[in-house]
This record gives sequence, C-alpha cells and structure tokens, in this order.
Amino acid sequence: NIAYTQKAYGLDKIKRENFPVENTLTPTDLKENEATINSIRLWDWQPLQQTYSQLQELWPYYTFKDMDIDRYMIEGNYRQVMLSVREMVQSKLPPQAQTWVNQKLKYTHGYGVAMSPVNEVTAEGLPTFFIKNIPPESSIESLTLVRPEIYYGEETNDYVIVNTKTSEFNYPMGEHNIESVYQAVSGVQLSSIFRRVMFAMAFGDYKLLLSHDLTPNSQILYNRNIHERVRKVAPFLRYDYDPYPVVSGGKVYWIQDAYTVSSLYPYSEPTEGWGNYVRNSVKVVIDAYDGSMSFYVTDNEDPIIRSYQLIFPQLFRPLEVMPADLKQHLRYPEDLFLVQAKMYATYHMQNTRIFYYKEDKWGLPEELFNVQKETVKPYYTIMRLPDEEKPEFLLMIPFTPEKRPNMVAWMAARSDGENYGQLLVYNFPKQKLIYGPMQIESRIDQDGEISKELTLWNQRGSTIIRGNLLVLPIKDSLLYVEPLYLQAEQSKMPELRRVVAVYGDRVVMERNLDEALKKILGPGASPPVESEAQTPITSDPTESLSTSDLSKKAYQTFQ
Repeated sequence: NIAYTQKAYGLDKIKRENFPVENTLTPTDLKENEATINSIRLWDWQPLQQTYSQLQELWPYYTFKDMDIDRYMIEGNYRQVMLSVREMVQSKLPPQAQTWVNQKLKYTHGYGVAMSPVNEVTAEGLPTFFIKNIPPESSIESLTLVRPEIYYGEETNDYVIVNTKTSEFNYPMGEHNIESVYQAVSGVQLSSIFRRVMFAMAFGDYKLLLSHDLTPNSQILYNRNIHERVRKVAPFLRYDYDPYPVVSGGKVYWIQDAYTVSSLYPYSEPTEGWGNYVRNSVKVVIDAYDGSMSFYVTDNEDPIIRSYQLIFPQLFRPLEVMPADLKQHLRYPEDLFLVQAKMYATYHMQNTRIFYYKEDKWGLPEELFNVQKETVKPYYTIMRLPDEEKPEFLLMIPFTPEKRPNMVAWMAARSDGENYGQLLVYNFPKQKLIYGPMQIESRIDQDGEISKELTLWNQRGSTIIRGNLLVLPIKDSLLYVEPLYLQAEQSKMPELRRVVAVYGDRVVMERNLDEALKKILGPGASPPVESEAQTPITSDPTESLSTSDLSKKAYQTFQ
C-alpha cells in the first residue's frame, strides 16, 4: 500500500534533504540571496483583487474574476507578478443599455490585462503597474499588447455575433467610443437562412431570424467560457479549477492544466474526488482572441494519456512543439500539489510499524488571514534553493505534526526548464522547536507594540487585513513575512501599510520590507537608499523676512 500509493501519486520520485535551521543569517547572506528577498510576495490575491477592481476595472461592465501569479523576464530580471484579465460582463451594462443589439452584437469582448509586481508598493500603499488602463499602457516593452481583445475567458458565458453591420465596442475615449471589427475565423458563419433557423432554435432566440444587422459573413461565437470549451473537446480529462493568463507575442493566452485520473490503480489509497491515481499529463493553451486550443502532452510515461493519444492522434501534440515563450510560463499546478502534499503527510512514513500506528503523521498548518483561521495554501515564489546557483519559480507548502503547531518539513515543486515537475522535501531537525505559522501568528499578537498599533488601526472606519504568512527558507535559516493591509469601510480598496518580519526570537513591524530586514538583521540587510546631500542649517533663514515675504515663501514651498 505504501509503495503503490507513492507511485500512483508521483511521490516515489521525491528528493529528500535535511534542512538544519541554524538561524545564522547575516546581511551578507541576504545579499547573496537577493533574488529571493526581492521576490517576497507582499500582495495577496484577495486584497489585491479588490484594489484592482477599484483602480483598473474603470467601467461597471468590466470585471476581474480573479488574480493569477506568474513570472516574466523583465529588463533582464526574473520577476514575479500578479495579473488579471479585464473581461466583459454584459449583464452589468446599465439597464437602459441591455438591449439585444448591445449584448449580442456590440459589447462582445473584454479588453486587456492589468499586471503588477508582487513586491512593489507606491507611497500610498497601492500596487505599481507594469500594464494598466484602457487601451493597455505597458511600461515594459516586451509586454506590449497588440491584440488585447478578450473574446474567450472565464466570464464569457453568452454567445455573441461578430462581423455584423454593427461595429463592436472596444473602449470609451472622451465623448466617443473606439470600435473594431473581428479579424479571425473562429465561429460558425451564418451564411444561410437554414443556419440562422437552427441557431435560433438551439438558443431559443427568435431575434436571430429578425435582425437586419446580420450578413452572410457574420460569425456566431459560442462555448466561449474556457472551462466549458475544453470540456467540450476532451471531457475524459479532469481540469484544474484555475486557468491562468499569459501575455506573449502581443496577445493574451490562457493555460489550463489537465489531469488523467483513475480509481483502478492496485493497492493505492484513494483521495476524495481524484480516485487513486493522478498525473498532470496535459497542458491546454487557449487563445483569448480566437478561442483556438492546443493540447500538449507533458508526461509521456503516463499510460492513460498514451492510450488517448492513440485514440485521438490529431488532438494531442508533443510538448516540444509548444512555442518557447509559452513554455517558459508553465507552472506546477496547485491542485495537484495540494493532493500530493496531503497524501505525503501520511505516506512519507516508510516503516510499516510507524505507518500502522500513525506515529509520525503530518498535517497542513493553519494561519490567520483577515483574523480568521484557515489552512495554509500552497504559494508560488521565486527563490534560490539550497545548493542551487540560480533562483527559480517554486510552489511551496510547510508541514506540521498532526494536531501540533510546530513545523517539521517543507515541500516544494519546481517549475523551470528541465527541473519542471521535480518535488523536493526538506526535513527539519526533530530535536528542536521550529515555529509553525500559528505559533508565529501568536508571537505577532503577543508583541506589545504591534498589538497596540493593530488595535488602534482596527477602530471604527477602518479594518486591518492580515495577509498570508510566508515561510521562506534562506540558506540554513527560516524567515517569516506577513503583510498587513488597511481598508476603509467606505471603500473596498486595501492598502499595504505594514510588513511584519519574524526571524529567530525577533518580531518587527515596519512600513516596508527593507526597513523590517534592517531592523531585524542590521543596516546591511538591504541595499542602501541613496539620498541627496543636505547642507546643515546653522540659523533660521526666515528670521529676517516680513509677514508678506513669509507668505510668499510658504506659497512657493507649497507649490
């Protein structure tokens, strides 16, 4: 049972290492791990999604369904970013504008994305944007959007008709609207009255027969929701709940993870909803403009996908033919990683006697998010692994003993290049206490200065949102980081106001991560901030000025 369960869930290939946790970090160590420090995620997707909605939806009929995380090479640096697609929801149009022509012919598509780095904050506590506004403005040349229209997405639930006599709405500009014409062939042409009759019957929409805006070249686009779309093509695969967008070649693509599952693997322990065998064998790439789909096989050793390849030889393509730029954005799927982590919490035990009595069973830790207890979710980060030379994109989660708060190990899945899919587990020493997330949360609450400030901010009119607690292994030590957001009751726009850092026996809260690291490890813990040289003032330069001159001086200073 142990051996076959490990094989069925891909746990037999996990690389295990010991992590000493000596907590001997120095400012020099942080500089040597600068890529890890610079990629610490200060923005959580839930508060950031609210901030995006306030700053970048711009019009009520646009929406950001969720936030996704990815990495890009930006000006020679490997950067972790948050991004979201701006989709069109016709039901949010003003009531007087919810006509058939508007919903089916005019307001047909979303427009562009918003993107921001995970670790940058403005002076007001808001995200800085790499891509923003309508039409999309990009501060990064390689991320310029040439084809920003979103016809296929997660919120595109209704059919639309393009190439009609009615021009399509792109975005508002002053007192006028910028309009466009669809440039792809991806729908079904309404080239005959027979086709219009059949679609009118299929959708129960008689206006398809009566409209004078349709032409023989008009196309009807349906099955536009990408969740529904991939399942129409390959219903025999299981799909990840969260496809993520990629900006590549001036266009927006969706990448959807697909799995082969079975409940017939011998001796393997079943998992609710997944059977007892799972492989992430397929990556689906969907073009957000024309809806075209490509199914790439990522696990040639999986016998189930090999069988499907023989049945549907035209559907599946080898991973080698995926465009190189898209391949750089493949990431280990969170759904699969969570299933493997939960299974490994029990099946890391190799000794049958220890396994039988569950003497060393692990669990997933808890943390406080927005003052509510919840189970820690896996999180993506860029960091340099011990004994590795380069930083890489990882998916991580810590473990605690079952029903105990201290940490015993952490697990990581690699996503870059030839190391894609490799699982690593770093075991902590059992003979000493390694603080778990809830113990760190308690230490934060018990700090007198921090507790006093949190209580002060959490008065009527504002709310403190405690972000995800990140556990970051650096060299032979553990650094804990938790962002704090302040949200006014009148507006749902959280602002990043403080960062809490915990290392060893020290707990600090500062305005930003650099200040927190300086306080916790000394002045050399972060790069020095350049400041202009100032001439010391030996006397008050305004002493001899009259009231009138002082007023002018004050006005000039204010300006």
